[in-house]
Amino acid sequence: MDPYEKQLLEQIASETHENNKMLKGIRGHIRWTRFYSFVKLAIFIGLLTISYYQLRPYFGVIQSGYTSLVKTSHAIINLNTTLGSSTPNSKPIVIPTIDDIKGLFNKIKVPGDAP
Repeated sequence: MDPYEKQLLEQIASETHENNKMLKGIRGHIRWTRFYSFVKLAIFIGLLTISYYQLRPYFGVIQSGYTSLVKTSHAIINLNTTLGSSTPNSKPIVIPTIDDIKGLFNKIKVPGDAP
């Protein structure tokens, strides 16, 4: 083998060795990235679970407040119908229902949905 071929073969071998080192480093980086993303996901799910169990007692308070609000609105509607019949010039108070609110949101056009 002449010296030029020997030098070329040694250069290819050294470049192959450097390439293998870089590939091992990339594989190690990918492994650590996967591990840290799993840890981040586990922490996120853990925080969600802990916050749910910590806030669960307040959900009952919110639900009872909403129920009380609905009962009060129905009482106002009933009061409005009884008072509305006694005064001829007054307009009855109309409290929107859930279906009215959903219909209102359905009428609103988002710029992406516009024709």
